[in-house]
Amino acid sequence: MTSSDTLYGILMTLAFLAGGALYSQNKKNSNQPLPQLLELLLVTSISGIIGARTAYILLFPQYFHNLRDYFAIHEGGLVFYGGFLSALAALAVFCKFKTLNFSHLADNLVPSLALGHGIGRIGCYFSNCCYGSKTNFLKVYKLEHESFYRHPTQLYESIGLFTLSAIFCILLNSGKGVHKKSDGNLALMYTAVYSAMRFAIEYLRDDSRGGFYTSMNFSPSQLIAAGCIGAIILFFMCKKLVFIRRCK
Repeated sequence: MTSSDTLYGILMTLAFLAGGALYSQNKKNSNQPLPQLLELLLVTSISGIIGARTAYILLFPQYFHNLRDYFAIHEGGLVFYGGFLSALAALAVFCKFKTLNFSHLADNLVPSLALGHGIGRIGCYFSNCCYGSKTNFLKVYKLEHESFYRHPTQLYESIGLFTLSAIFCILLNSGKGVHKKSDGNLALMYTAVYSAMRFAIEYLRDDSRGGFYTSMNFSPSQLIAAGCIGAIILFFMCKKLVFIRRCK
């Protein structure tokens, strides 16, 4: 195990702990019951890692030659959208059994999700994955045995995520936040904003993007991001139409 692998594992652990700590702080201001931190961490960490790893295996089957390869997550190899969708599904089932408001929980998890994801991207930086294309604009990052610099796209995304974490933390705890009118709005807003940011950053990345592209050179992550944005726009349009009809 290399030092970068060890650091990646440490940062992933820190991501869960920091996200959990922020969730506990925001939970104090909730006007509805929310799950305890320990059970929440168990559900999200297990389902998230399984989903993120499964997505990576499906996108990069050429990297797996034996049983050890499938479980070597300390060496990297996690796809955010895979973990995000699997954890989302697991939380929906969890809330169903616990009779909790899933939408309210989703809103309260947004700042923690962004914070943990941002820390995880720093782990990607030190593990030399998810890197960017060649650049002369910012000379701070390059791969071993390369003489040219690359965009530190991991850090671009990390800075963006930390910023989103702070913004949505303020919105969550503000007395006039959009989530006060309808639970789930913050989570939907965050998903749309992050998807737009991720779609843009993908154009600067130069690592393997999953083995396939569309005719317009969109990566798998860009397709998912575009799908998320489209679905959210459609949801709010339908919601608006229902509201108009009720007002007539």
